[in-house]
Amino acid sequence: MLTLVFGVSGCLEIPTTELEMTTSGPKLLDRCQRIPIQDRKGLQGGLASTFTLLNWNIQKTIQPGWQAMLEQQAVKADVVLLQESVDSAAMQSWLQLHEHAWQQVIAFRYEGQGAGVMTASQQADVYSCSARFPEPTTRIPKSTLVSLFPLQGSRYPLLIVNVHAVNVELGMASYRDQIKRIGQWVRKYPGPVVVAGDFNTWSERRMSLLQQQMSRLGMSAVAWQPDQRSLVRNLPLDHIFYRGLKVQSSTVERTTASDHHPMQVTFSL
Repeated sequence: MLTLVFGVSGCLEIPTTELEMTTSGPKLLDRCQRIPIQDRKGLQGGLASTFTLLNWNIQKTIQPGWQAMLEQQAVKADVVLLQESVDSAAMQSWLQLHEHAWQQVIAFRYEGQGAGVMTASQQADVYSCSARFPEPTTRIPKSTLVSLFPLQGSRYPLLIVNVHAVNVELGMASYRDQIKRIGQWVRKYPGPVVVAGDFNTWSERRMSLLQQQMSRLGMSAVAWQPDQRSLVRNLPLDHIFYRGLKVQSSTVERTTASDHHPMQVTFSL
């Protein structure tokens, strides 16, 4: 079930059986092929037509203060998207304390602890699927998680794509493949859409590719004033794109609890 990659002070393992950890325990990964289109009829409850979304690369919770920052930010959020989240006892306790339903892609395990993107909300999703994208240089996968949440006032559920993009690569083939796959999931979806995460846009070529793809999909980028997102080569790494929604407010909170800064946006239908 696990393939050993290397060991230094500990060991890093990549699951050969693709697993998704959920509120109710582990399940086999449903690999995203075609996103099901579900009518609102028959769906109960759901997110309010005005909702707040938090996006944050939490850097595997290795920095002190991550719990306090997550608590401060998530108390305002209806949906929480984390990149580099871990299935540690501390994270599990936080999720249970706040009665969040959640899914996490296990991209890899380090010293027995699983890491990958996580989507959490007090509202249960009605569908999720995921994908892993190995980095050519390290073979360590990056992960993407797709979720559908009923949204009050919308005929179709809200489609949320939680992205941690390929980082270490000499060219752009794997990065381009991941962005293209996201486009395939989003392109024909008739309901509201949010695509958010750590896109590792540390070069002009990567930034241009991402912007062009989102533009083709009819997606708009959330604007930030002031823009305090994490930068590499003066380029922001984290982005939130949307379609079929309106932005009511958006903020970025500076922190030392991760090498990325949490982003919040309030949308309305």
